[in-house]
Amino acid sequence: MPRLLLGLLLLGAGTALADAGDDQPPPFAVTGDDPMSLTVAHHFTTRAEARVRITQMLEYWGRRFSVKSEWRGYRAYCSGRMFGVDFRAHFDVLDDKVTAKATNPGMLLRGSAYSYVEKKLKKYLHPDYAEP
Repeated sequence: MPRLLLGLLLLGAGTALADAGDDQPPPFAVTGDDPMSLTVAHHFTTRAEARVRITQMLEYWGRRFSVKSEWRGYRAYCSGRMFGVDFRAHFDVLDDKVTAKATNPGMLLRGSAYSYVEKKLKKYLHPDYAEP
């Protein structure tokens, strides 16, 4: 819980911090045939709280899969290789939900990839979830 509080303090230090980099061009665009899109609701009182949770998820992916991520305001860009599949994605943290858009891994892996990301988003956006 202390990490969550520290993250909230850092993010709440001012909107300038949270919105830093909004005027920079995105590092990449999610392109390709039929990109995957996903939306998961959250029940936090602020976007900053949800942003902390997505940051925790991306840090986990960084440790587990060496996925690289970068925030631009309330949009996180990430890219790398998970389970042997290269991907690019971005997550938008909105007032009541998080949306994701990612490259399509192909017909055979699309369902598994969608389920995995949905499961992780629901886990990290659950109000009772705490980092170990």
